Amino acid sequence: MKKHVLIYLVLLISLAYAGDRIDCDPEMYNHLPQNFIETATFASGGQYVLSGHRDLYVRLWDIKTAQLLKSFNHGPLNWGLRVAISPDNKTIVSSGYKCNKSVTKFWNIETETMRKKIPTFSEVLTFSPCGKFVLTEAKSNLNIWDSKTGLLENKIVVDQLNTFEKFFNKSIGTIANKMFEKRTDRIRDIVVSSNKQFIACAIGKVIKLFQFNNVEDTFEFRGHTENITKIVLSRDINLLASGSDHRLNGSDTAFLLLKIWNLQERILERNLYLNNKYMSPIQTLRFTPDGKQICVGLWNKTIIIFDIHSGELFKIVHLKVRPYVFSFDCNFFLSVGNKLEVFETFSGKYVKTLWRAN
Repeated sequence: MKKHVLIYLVLLISLAYAGDRIDCDPEMYNHLPQNFIETATFASGGQYVLSGHRDLYVRLWDIKTAQLLKSFNHGPLNWGLRVAISPDNKTIVSSGYKCNKSVTKFWNIETETMRKKIPTFSEVLTFSPCGKFVLTEAKSNLNIWDSKTGLLENKIVVDQLNTFEKFFNKSIGTIANKMFEKRTDRIRDIVVSSNKQFIACAIGKVIKLFQFNNVEDTFEFRGHTENITKIVLSRDINLLASGSDHRLNGSDTAFLLLKIWNLQERILERNLYLNNKYMSPIQTLRFTPDGKQICVGLWNKTIIIFDIHSGELFKIVHLKVRPYVFSFDCNFFLSVGNKLEVFETFSGKYVKTLWRAN
């Protein structure tokens, strides 16, 4: 009996450690075209676009003139590159990794100089609406940085081990820690309210709200059956929309696309369903400024627009490109890849090209 228990423990430990091994060949992606855009985002005022490229550079564009304004060399640690620009258009943050190395950089836009370099990577980069802070994820932790100094201001543990796992860890130490660290979920999206009252994090199947000035004061929205991938706030901060991974159940003809939450009453306002033939991962999500509609950009080159109050489907826009991110007023979206292009959201009409591969 003891022999079987020992074998079982060895298998658990080996599986736990195997999850941390990174099978990394630094040359494995060298065959991919370097003239390619990994990511892009609109500046909050709608005047600029920020793009992250495989050629190591982050670039800032003027939308009106389509001219390149600034370039920032993020460097070779640019796999999975993520970028963000502050609301006052004075600071840029870029984050990337390569194998077991990672780096996040804070840039001064005016001088094109690096303010701070941090040895970490974040899938999510979010500025607070005032621009004073940058919020990043570190697995199940939320880090809040000073955007000017790059110094860590606060660290919030969003998800942690359950009571049994804590007891087990305390009993047998670091081995148990390795075994159970995979039980915590990763933060997939972060939003901050414009009045700086709260932070919302999508982690696993839950949305967690933290009071900005008192992170011990929390609230949870539950109801998703799959991992939440995108969340967004309405401009009046009354509603929060969340979208998750999709999974069909038997003969269902429609799938749950979004949940709309009432932030004032802290209840589920409504579910928004869509015909199964449009089922695809959510790429981008945005409320219109008046809060009457919500636009959903899908991986299958489709934009779905719902009326919020009735819950009815308002419009479906079929595209020839994938919508990567909506502008803050929801009137435009960007498409990335071997081109950086701007399109109208409600019509899908092409507007202009900011960059294209040679």
